[in-house]
Amino acid sequence: MTKPETPSKNWTVAHDETKCALCVVCARNCPTAALRRDEEGDNLALYFNSGLCDGCGGNALCEQNCPESAIQAVEQAGTDEASGFVLLSQSKMAQCDYCDEYFAPVRRLDVISNKHQKKGTVERTLCPICRRSSLVVDYIEQHRVPGSKAEYRSARDITRRANKRMKMEEGMRRR
Repeated sequence: MTKPETPSKNWTVAHDETKCALCVVCARNCPTAALRRDEEGDNLALYFNSGLCDGCGGNALCEQNCPESAIQAVEQAGTDEASGFVLLSQSKMAQCDYCDEYFAPVRRLDVISNKHQKKGTVERTLCPICRRSSLVVDYIEQHRVPGSKAEYRSARDITRRANKRMKMEEGMRRR
C-alpha cells in the first residue's frame, strides 16, 4: 500500500516595493540565499529565488528582521519547481562628493528622510566616513586659535589619514 501523495510546500515572498528601503537586512539574514543583493556600479538590486526558499521552517527570518515590514514570506501548496532569481527591488546608489565612493541606495536615504522629516533632512552628499571627518575638521576649525594655520592643516591631514584607514578597515570587514 502506498502513501497518498501530499502536495509539497513552496515559499514565496510578498514584497512591498514602496516600503522597501533596500537595506538588504533580509538578504543578510537568509540562511538559504534565496534573497540576494547585487551591487553593480551605481545600482543596488534585491533578487529572490522561490526554488531556494524554505520559509526558515515557518519562522521567516526575512520577515522578522525587515525594519520597514516590506517583506512577508508566504507558504503555498504546489510543486517544487526550480526557478531563477527574480528582481524584487532596485535603486541607484548615492555617491560621496568627497571620496567618490557609492555609499547608500537613494531609496534608503529617501525612506530615512521621510521618517525624520521633522528632525531635518538626511545628508546626501557625504558618505558616513567622510561626514565624520568633516565634522572633526569643522570642530577643529571652530576651536582653533586665530593665526595658527599649521594646526588646522595638520588636523585636516590627520582626518584624511583617519578617513583612509577607516575605509580600509571597512573594506576588510566586508570580506
